[in-house]
Amino acid sequence: MTIEHTGLTAPVTFGPTVVELSRRARLAVTDAQRLVEAAVEAGWDNPDGFAAGDPHAAVDAALWLWTLNSSALPGVAVLSDGGEAGFSRVPGRGGDVPDFAALFPDAEASWPVTPRTAARLWRVLRRLAEQAYGDVDKHGDEPVGAAVDWDVFDRLPSATWGQDGPWRRGFGRAAEDLAGDLAAGRLPRARCIAEEFCLHLGIADGRESADDPGRGLPKYSHDFAWDECADALFRDLDAAAAGPDSWFVPFGSAEVRR
Repeated sequence: MTIEHTGLTAPVTFGPTVVELSRRARLAVTDAQRLVEAAVEAGWDNPDGFAAGDPHAAVDAALWLWTLNSSALPGVAVLSDGGEAGFSRVPGRGGDVPDFAALFPDAEASWPVTPRTAARLWRVLRRLAEQAYGDVDKHGDEPVGAAVDWDVFDRLPSATWGQDGPWRRGFGRAAEDLAGDLAAGRLPRARCIAEEFCLHLGIADGRESADDPGRGLPKYSHDFAWDECADALFRDLDAAAAGPDSWFVPFGSAEVRR
């Protein structure tokens, strides 16, 4: 686990040493019932009254157990404790791959996106979203160029390098939305410049990726026809020349995503 030291470089010179701790974690709930039962057994009283099968119960149970364990640290007096928890915007990589053979049953009708092409593009777009959110977690509003360990935003035009955290999260959401289109059996057609650029990066990553989440899917002669995908899915806009403020403005009659 990576630990970053923040705050003062040394404790204040009077009174007890006070330590401020924060932690961010992403947990895959593999047995919600067991998690909730463990929290109840340890004393959690489910104050919001969630039903046992409600996924929110698992969220609250996980947070309660975590704060309970941190409150039991030896040699400290807890001044305050608590936290926040919610559902991750990006599913874990261990999640099930959608059934792209069923989602794209007619490879000619969905040309050039075959089931195997859809599976790989879905995977790289999800990874792009996860990396974008990770960049924001690491760097926040920090301009690109002030650090070297960027995963996504140093790949965008330099005009975007000074954008803030919410703008960058919007870009991650754009990649997530396109992956969601594929998971719903829709062709991932960009609805704004941000999505257009996500497709550029996704297709570039698809060309280079050796990851094959589509193993076992039917094979077609035009699997991974990335040039044809670019021709079919792009609007041929000069995304690099567009101002960052316009990246999330929907194209013409494109439906606004919720």
